[in-house]
Amino acid sequence: MGKRIFKLIKGYFYYFLELLYPFDDKCLCCGEQAESYICPRCFKGISFVDKECFTSLEDINIRCYSCTYYSHTMKQLILNFKYKRDFLCSDYFTILMKNYIINNNIEFDIITYVPSDKKALKKRGFNQSKVLATKIAEVLDKKCLDLLARKSGALEQKRLSKEDRWNNLKESFSAKPTVEIKDKKILIIDDVFTTGATAYYCAKALISSGVSEIIVLTLAKSNV
Repeated sequence: MGKRIFKLIKGYFYYFLELLYPFDDKCLCCGEQAESYICPRCFKGISFVDKECFTSLEDINIRCYSCTYYSHTMKQLILNFKYKRDFLCSDYFTILMKNYIINNNIEFDIITYVPSDKKALKKRGFNQSKVLATKIAEVLDKKCLDLLARKSGALEQKRLSKEDRWNNLKESFSAKPTVEIKDKKILIIDDVFTTGATAYYCAKALISSGVSEIIVLTLAKSNV
C-alpha cells in the first residue's frame, strides 16, 4: 500500500512539474485538447519505475534505470518521436529523464548515447537517443560526447528472440578513442530497455577504455 501511494505521488509530482514548461495545446499521445504535454487520461497510462532494472549484467557491474514501463501510452509517444518526427515528444521525454536523474540522485560526469544503426539513421534522419542525450546534457549543464561506434550488419532487434538479441549485438559496439573518459562516470542514454543486450555491449566497450562507472538510463522498460 505504501509503495502504491509513493508511486502515485511521485508520478503526479512529475506531472505538475511539466506544467512549468512550454507545451502545445494538444496531448502528444491522443491529440485531444490538453493543458500539458499529456492529457490526464493518457497520463494515467504511464506507469513509473521506482527501482533499478539491474545492478549488474553478466560480468559487468553497471546500474540500469528506466523512467517508465513500456505501456501503450509510452509506446505511442516513442513511436511518434522516432517515426513521425514529433520533437515535442523529445521535450516531454527530457523533462521525465531530467527529473528522474535529479530525484534518484544519479551522479555522473559525462553523458553519451547508444548510436543508431546506419539503416535506421538513414530512414529516420536522426538518432533519437542522441537528441535526448543532448537535451538532457544541456538542462543539467553536463558534457554530451559521442563515445560509441556501431558496426553495420546486425539484424533489427525487435524481430528477434531474447537469446538472439544478445547474439545479434556481439561485437556491434566499440569505444571511440578519447582521453576525456578515463576514470569518469558515464551516463548512457537510450529509449527502451528490453533484454539489456544493448546496455551490456555499450558498457563493455566503454569499460575497456578505462571509465570508472557506467550508468544506463532509458525512457521505458519493456518486459518482452
